[in-house]
Amino acid sequence: MTLGDATAVATDERALELGYAQRRSWIFWAWWYGVALAITGAADAILSGLVGQDTSRGVGMVLLGAPISAVGWLLTIGVRFSKKLPKPARDVPRVEQGIRINPGVVRVLVIATVLIAAAIVFLTPRGTSPETLPYTGLVATAILSLAAGMARSGWLFRNSNQLYARWLERR
Repeated sequence: MTLGDATAVATDERALELGYAQRRSWIFWAWWYGVALAITGAADAILSGLVGQDTSRGVGMVLLGAPISAVGWLLTIGVRFSKKLPKPARDVPRVEQGIRINPGVVRVLVIATVLIAAAIVFLTPRGTSPETLPYTGLVATAILSLAAGMARSGWLFRNSNQLYARWLERR
């Protein structure tokens, strides 16, 4: 970081708000990755059970995702309840660009999920067979749970000014 960068960060009034949002987003993703794995595993286990297949793959994913999520939550406990001021966002224009493009990326992921599921069903030799349902569900829930995480992260950044103001009041 050069002196010019430090000056730009110090003069941008949104740098602390966006830095707070970055911290909240990092805390969120620390546990959400495990949740996304568990959600995907649960969908796989349920769909596998419905079509009479072995549910162990999905159950294993749930049993792996839940502890990963718990560990992520525990590792961020100090930062989660910190009263320390956040580090200011270093590249405010890039963060603002991310805020603008995030909703479009989430929409693209949702559309891609539908297209991928349709491709699995219609373009694979046994796509309409009930045996492929768990795989379709696994792919769809994996992508959609990550899209939901991106939507949440985008919400944190879009509402960073209000969230930061409330945090300052409680601090």
